[in-house]
Amino acid sequence: MTRNVFERGGYNKQEVFVICTCFATANLGTVGAVAAVLEILHIFPLLVVLYLIATLIVAVILVRTPPLSTVPKEYIAEPDPEPVFTGTPVEYLQFAFNEGVKTAKEGESIPRAAINGFIDGTKLTATIIGTVLTIGTSVLVLEAYTPFFEYLAAPLVPLMTILGIPDPQMAATGIIGGTAEYFIGATLVVGTDLFTKVFVVIVTSSQAIFFAASAPMMVDMFDDVPMRFRDLTLILILRTLLLIPIAAALTHGVAALGLI
Repeated sequence: MTRNVFERGGYNKQEVFVICTCFATANLGTVGAVAAVLEILHIFPLLVVLYLIATLIVAVILVRTPPLSTVPKEYIAEPDPEPVFTGTPVEYLQFAFNEGVKTAKEGESIPRAAINGFIDGTKLTATIIGTVLTIGTSVLVLEAYTPFFEYLAAPLVPLMTILGIPDPQMAATGIIGGTAEYFIGATLVVGTDLFTKVFVVIVTSSQAIFFAASAPMMVDMFDDVPMRFRDLTLILILRTLLLIPIAAALTHGVAALGLI
């Protein structure tokens, strides 16, 4: 969807980079799946709220720092950005509703949109399934038979302890695992306490970039931005470092309120 808007001039290169690396609302379904595996589905609405808060805070910070702030605001088509609107929240909702109705009238029929969506989804699946299977399997093998992720997570353990995470080693391992594949990273904490589970789910779901699927997909799909692995890696590191204290504060907050 982002690519389609980009090609018709709705987004410039910086906006595309920000959208792809700072927001991952498609993760909501995966958050639900992870919550079910971790047996915390009963607090799914709370997880979604915490995920959204953490994502927005990190986005506000990262869009003002390199490398995102240095991406040129160039278009690859005739610029057709969203109109600038000022007004009250009610007026903004009315404007958004009217724009939605206008787009629906001018756009494709529901059957045609469904067919095109299915075709695009199939192409996307074919593009990333090999990477997902390769990296996902490698992560599972390394976690099951080696202390690889424990070694990588070791520098984070003291920070987890300082932030008051009950199971610092498991939390650190889950976060590091999440950089490779979100679902696997989150489920590494399946045997720990509720506080640690909530903390890790917030961090891993908000990382947005992981190397099993989203990173190679961005590099392949937006080579004209361009999105490079070095930039994505730096953004992922920055996101993780910001998310850890933010997620800890949010988790302590909801724990103090008796919500977990």
